[in-house]
Amino acid sequence: MSRKILLTIMLLAFVKVSAQEAKKEDTFKFSGQAYVYTATYNHIKKDRSMSFSAYRFRPYFSYKTENVEATLKLELDQYLGSKVDETDASNYVKIGADTKNVLEVKAAYVMFNNIFTEGLYAKGGVDDYKTPGGFIVGTDVGFGTLGYKWDKNNISAVFIKVDEGKPDLKKDDTQLYGIDATITLPILTIRPAFYMIQGGKGITDKPWSDNTAILPAISITSKIENIDMGVSFTYGSGENKISNKKYSGYAVDANINYLINKDIKIGVFFTNLSGDKASTTDKKEGFASFQLKHDGFGRMFLIENQQTFSNIAPDTFADIRGKEQGYMLVGITGNVKFDIISIKLNAGFAQLMQKVSDIKPKKDLGIEIDLSTSIEVAKNANIVLEGAYLATGKGFGPNGLSTTSEDVQSAIYLASGLLVKF
Repeated sequence: MSRKILLTIMLLAFVKVSAQEAKKEDTFKFSGQAYVYTATYNHIKKDRSMSFSAYRFRPYFSYKTENVEATLKLELDQYLGSKVDETDASNYVKIGADTKNVLEVKAAYVMFNNIFTEGLYAKGGVDDYKTPGGFIVGTDVGFGTLGYKWDKNNISAVFIKVDEGKPDLKKDDTQLYGIDATITLPILTIRPAFYMIQGGKGITDKPWSDNTAILPAISITSKIENIDMGVSFTYGSGENKISNKKYSGYAVDANINYLINKDIKIGVFFTNLSGDKASTTDKKEGFASFQLKHDGFGRMFLIENQQTFSNIAPDTFADIRGKEQGYMLVGITGNVKFDIISIKLNAGFAQLMQKVSDIKPKKDLGIEIDLSTSIEVAKNANIVLEGAYLATGKGFGPNGLSTTSEDVQSAIYLASGLLVKF
């Protein structure tokens, strides 16, 4: 409810300010991105598959002056075609129909720069916010921040409203408080951060239930001649005061890349999220317990759901980022550019960090190979062809993560589409 009220107020302010300033200077900007595509999948479950065509349109509206910005970003995701025997018809819109509730608000915020002094800024509303590595959150949230920028450095205080229960009650709310900094050195960029997630008595089964969870985080990136590297780490600890269950967990991602020449890059990567042991009942050690959203990190198309055109269908069937067992992923990557053609290859092996139970001990998730090709037909306009093959491991089957007796099969993703940014 509070998000809707905030959005309404911001929209009214946006329209009023735009009308007042329109005659003074051209400060209104329209931009966005869109794509249309067709895709086909083989599920990890035997004899399951799907294929469809869909589109996404994201219009962005911004009002900007030297020190003031108000931005609204909308998103429309729809299948191409009418529904056939679907109980949920919200994603199937007849062309020309006045169908309700199909637009999503992806951002709606106001930002003031150089408040009282140069470098001091404030921002509030809904927008993307990514913690170091994106392990806690990495996409749109309702938040406010007050910060200071100088040169290439930044420090800010962050507030995120995670759960908003009944407006007259605080016991069913969850919020995040944090300090986030970026420090730029000659060959290093360091981003340390410290977060606290506080929850009320009405919040259950969380590390912050009637308590406060602590999450220090850091990202470090470096570039030395033809080598660039990066590492991100987050650690979480907390206790559910209602059940007296203790929580802890870690997440780490690292990569090293070598630029052979301006058109060819190769590298290696490693991702590890701690997992919870099924044999312990008084504590949980999986980092998944600390994720507000698990869509802020990842590389692989299937096991980390990083497809370019992932927007509408149930395509998260192999996504392992939010599993309480945790996972380890190690792989290689390569990028090649030939004039207007760009090709990217990722290949990785993944396994669970902990078994599901003694009777479901399999941890092997398989080997995945991803290939993406982008052809630039005009500035910011591309034809994209991409695909993935997952040699599905037994960790996805009945002796692993699966809750059914269905056997697994190799998973496949193939897609082609048109993508434009404006």
